[in-house]
Formats: sequence, C-alpha cells, structure tokens
Amino acid sequence: MNQLTIIQNENIRLHKENIALRAELSVLKLGKSGIEQRQIKFKKSLKDYMGSYRVDMLKDFYEYWTEPNPSCTKMRYELEKTWDVKRRLERWARNEKPRKEEVNIAPKLSQSERIVRYYSNYKELLRSGLSHDEAMDSVKDHEYTWVEDRLLRDKITMDNVKGVK
Repeated sequence: MNQLTIIQNENIRLHKENIALRAELSVLKLGKSGIEQRQIKFKKSLKDYMGSYRVDMLKDFYEYWTEPNPSCTKMRYELEKTWDVKRRLERWARNEKPRKEEVNIAPKLSQSERIVRYYSNYKELLRSGLSHDEAMDSVKDHEYTWVEDRLLRDKITMDNVKGVK
C-alpha cells in the first residue's frame, strides 16, 4: 500500500469514529429517557384509536413506528417529513394482510350452488317475518353478482307464479 491509501483509510476510520462519538454525545445530551418518554407519549396517542382498530394491529403499528435510528436519538416516525397518526393508521389498516384465522377457506361454490344457497336463505328470512326487500338485501354477500340477482329474482318469480311457499 502506498502512503496515500494509508492516509485515506485512516481518514475513513476517524470519520466513522467521529460519527459514533457524536451519536454517543447526542444520547448523553438527550438521555435514553428522552426517547423513552417520547415512546410513551406516542403510545398514549394511539389509545384514542383503541375502539377503531384491533389491539394487535395497534401494537404492530407502535412497534414499527417507534423503532429507533442507529444512534437512538429519533424514532422512525420522527424521521418522516410529514406525520398524521389518524391518516397513517387508516393506511396501515387498509394495507394490512388478513390473518390466517380470518382467511375464508371455504371451497368456492358454483353459481348454481350459490343461487340455491341464496334462495334457501331468502325463503328462511321470509318465514322469519322479513319483507321481500329486506330478505333480498340480507342474502347478498360479497360474491353476489347482478347475474345471480337476476337468476334469484327469476326463481322467486317462477315460484310465486306456481304458488310455491
């Protein structure tokens, strides 16, 4: 190695050491308790949303956004240019993947099987005293399509013509 390379390596080492010393000084000035106090304050700000979001989601949100930077002077959320807890929570909830226990593992039904299921649910709701419109609104689920709506209405109409109860 030549003399220039040795000097450059030494400068790099000193620069890294300088950064580490500054970080230590920041921690000493602010104190660990400074970041811990801000974590507590952040946690208290999330308590307002306890009724709106699941506790485990809020816990994940808290753990992610309170992660400290390498020098332990700031948390992840403090490094953001803009910050609004309400908006961040809304986005977090929208982006959250469904948990295993929430995933629907029921087999896919064919359209004719769904019509039969909708129709039997509809008839049961009519027997329980609901009106036609209330029963129709109640049988629909997230898979309900306009085609199924048409087929179900046709089946109900045919039964009414035949006098089936």
